[in-house]
Amino acid sequence: MPKTKQSKRRKRFDYNTDRKKLKKKFLKKTNPRIEHAQIRNAWDNNKSMARNLQEMGLSFDPNRTLPIKKQTLVGGDTDDRRPAHIVTKPYILTKLQEEASLQEKDSKTLSSDLIEYVQHMIREHKDNYKMFLNRRSCSFQMDSHQWFCVCLHWKHQHFFVLKSFHRLFILDSEP
Repeated sequence: MPKTKQSKRRKRFDYNTDRKKLKKKFLKKTNPRIEHAQIRNAWDNNKSMARNLQEMGLSFDPNRTLPIKKQTLVGGDTDDRRPAHIVTKPYILTKLQEEASLQEKDSKTLSSDLIEYVQHMIREHKDNYKMFLNRRSCSFQMDSHQWFCVCLHWKHQHFFVLKSFHRLFILDSEP
């Protein structure tokens, strides 16, 4: 097959493009985006992923870090001691542990306007869920059984919130 004219043409160097900028742009595009800020700041692009994680005290391959011990006979004791890896960036581990110990916001809660409405209706009508339907101000299209379920959910959630506050205040007040 004959060659095309374009491939024979003399190549010209483009002096207007910044090669350093192009390389940085390409590397930024190819490297994965690390979401955790501490890990992203401590990451060294010149090192491998395994080496970076090892310096942070994290595991690249859990099968290597925690291998399953082979069961040996009663008489055969083998000591498989590996050299302990030195963690040069322990602050990342402590930051990850702090974040893991924080309580998550419960995503199964009711919306704030629904909670306010339920509190108002319980103050006025107690457990008469049919009265919830008679209100003109009610923009929620639910029947009495659905209101019962919503109130039950709110009471359950409210009970645990009160219990946790009570526990906090008792522990703080004791000497």
